[in-house]
Amino acid sequence: MKITTNQSSLLHCLDKVSGVTQGTVINPIFANVLLQAAGSSLSMTAIDQEMQIMSSCNVETDAEFGITVPAKKLQDIIRKLEKGMEVSLVFEEEKNDGGEKQLLMQLTAGRGKYKLQTLSAENFPLMGKSTDIKPLLNVQAKTLLESLRQVHYASAQQSHRTNLNGVFLESSIDGLRFVATDGHRLAMKVLTPEKMADDAQLILPRKSVNELIRNLSAEGENEIKIEAGNRVVRFCGDTFELTSNIIMETFPDYRSVIPRNNDKIALVERRSFLASLQRVSVLAEERGATVIVSLSPEGMKLECVNKENESAVEETDAKYENDAIKLCFNINFLLDILSAVEEDVFKMRLLEESSSVLIEPAGDGEPSFQYVVMPVRM
Repeated sequence: MKITTNQSSLLHCLDKVSGVTQGTVINPIFANVLLQAAGSSLSMTAIDQEMQIMSSCNVETDAEFGITVPAKKLQDIIRKLEKGMEVSLVFEEEKNDGGEKQLLMQLTAGRGKYKLQTLSAENFPLMGKSTDIKPLLNVQAKTLLESLRQVHYASAQQSHRTNLNGVFLESSIDGLRFVATDGHRLAMKVLTPEKMADDAQLILPRKSVNELIRNLSAEGENEIKIEAGNRVVRFCGDTFELTSNIIMETFPDYRSVIPRNNDKIALVERRSFLASLQRVSVLAEERGATVIVSLSPEGMKLECVNKENESAVEETDAKYENDAIKLCFNINFLLDILSAVEEDVFKMRLLEESSSVLIEPAGDGEPSFQYVVMPVRM
């Protein structure tokens, strides 16, 4: 069994899938990548306990077969080869020191030869084709990527409340909503595709979201087909296919968290606010450091004081015509939000110093995004 291709094609494919591989003592095959050769195509599949990702490239092969090889070792070897050079993979049985037969992969490139252990493809725990999975909608890769980037940071990382450890996707006749929250902040993005999606609700695990973001960047203007079932969701692009388990929990009622009575409005210039925050954050060294945001008809002032009693004060433009108000925020929460907002000017809707703040587009139409952040007690 032999595969012939080039370094660039192999590396491109391996880079697509290798981020998922994660070997364990219980099942070391999770550190391997499944190679499946058929005709002029080689598919590579990696899997962990949450998801499966597949990519493929063009090759020359003399047989149809499947085998698994160590993903990281193969990737490291291919990455260090000369760009674009021809690579051959040959699979042959050899006897080990105990006289037992084992199938090894020999990689030949130029004057270099490398042998790697293999494991049977029969033991590779592929996610089965779910019989209940159905098309949900098609969405442009660039649009999906931007939507996920604008909300994913607000999801919890390792909360005991597992329903917070991911991004909630909710499709309805109104469009597709992406929502994430860690209990202290909430981010929501709304898409209104030309063809509305069927009703569906699912929570995509945080790791799957990160892997999806990593792979979507190479898809450009391509369309991504989203399919969903009772327990899995699948994203199919031109260069990859990602199948992920769904978090089988109920997502919190995010609509009840979005404030409705915040009648004090500040119009803020995003770049100026972000630049000021980044400068004062130099003194915010400890985890969970805070910044005081003061608003008055004269504008906006930012203040940060650290444990060494060092301080930073910045003033920035903001249009605000209500009574002066002072709020304290986790500075990283604000930096995350401002990095996600794309509009040059946005609204901050406020009520009082202890109430959550709503950030949304400056226009009067239905908001395409909403961010909710709780202030910190001063």
